[in-house]
Amino acid sequence: MIDPFATPRRKIAHAKKKIADFEGESRRFFAQHPFSFLIEPDPNEPKHEVHKLRFNQSLPDSLSNLTADAVNGLRSSLDNLGYALAVVAGKTNPRHAAFPFAGSAGEFENALSGKSKDIPKVIYPLFRAYKPYKGGNNFLWALNEIAITDKHKLLSIQLGSMLGNMEAEGGFVSMPVNPIWDSLKKEIVVSTWAIGSNVKYKADFALSVIFDEIEIVDGEPVLRVLDYFANIVEDILLGIQAESRRLGIIN
Repeated sequence: MIDPFATPRRKIAHAKKKIADFEGESRRFFAQHPFSFLIEPDPNEPKHEVHKLRFNQSLPDSLSNLTADAVNGLRSSLDNLGYALAVVAGKTNPRHAAFPFAGSAGEFENALSGKSKDIPKVIYPLFRAYKPYKGGNNFLWALNEIAITDKHKLLSIQLGSMLGNMEAEGGFVSMPVNPIWDSLKKEIVVSTWAIGSNVKYKADFALSVIFDEIEIVDGEPVLRVLDYFANIVEDILLGIQAESRRLGIIN
C-alpha cells in the first residue's frame, strides 16, 4: 500500500540533510579563524581600551540558505501532511488543507475553519493539542515565523566562551555576557580594560551561529534550534499517523 505520508516524511529527511550540511559549513567557516584580534581605544571612555575579534569576512550565504531550506522543508512537510489527510479522507484536489499555524489561540480556531477546513475534523483535537500558535507552542510558531522571514536577516555570531586561559596585569573593566557579533562592524567585543593593561590570551574562542531578531529563538544557536524543530515536526507526523490509524482514516 502507498504510504499517504511519504511526501512529508521525505521532506523531513531532506531538511535533516540540510541541517547536517549547516553543521559542516559552520564548522568549516570557524575553522578558518576568519578574524583577527585587536585592541582599540574605547570611544566612550579615554582611560579604557577594548579587546575585539574583527572578522575579515561575513557569514557565508550558504549558512542562511541552508537554514532557510531546512526550515521551509519542515514547514512545508506539515502542509503536505494536512493535504495527505484531506486526500485520504476523500477530498479531491483539496484547496484548504494547510497546517493551522496562527498568531494566537483565536486565530488558530479561525485557521481550522478556514485554511484547514478540508482536513477531517476528527483530527482537530490533535491539532489543538499541538497549539501551533504564539502563546501555545512558541517553537512551532517560531518555525512558521522563520519560514516567512528574509533569510538574509536571520543569522548572527555569538562568542560563547574562551577555550583556555588569560594572563592579565592591569585594570579589568568588563566582559560582555555571550558577546554578539556587530554585523555592521563585523566584530565582537571580548573585554574592556584600563589602558596599558598587559593582557595575554592563551585561548581559542568558542563561536557559534545564532538566530538574530527572531522572537522566541533570538540568540539561540541555529543548529540546536533546527534539530529541535526537526524533532517537533517528526513527532507531529508520527502522532497524526497513529491517530489517523486509530480513527480509521488510514489502514
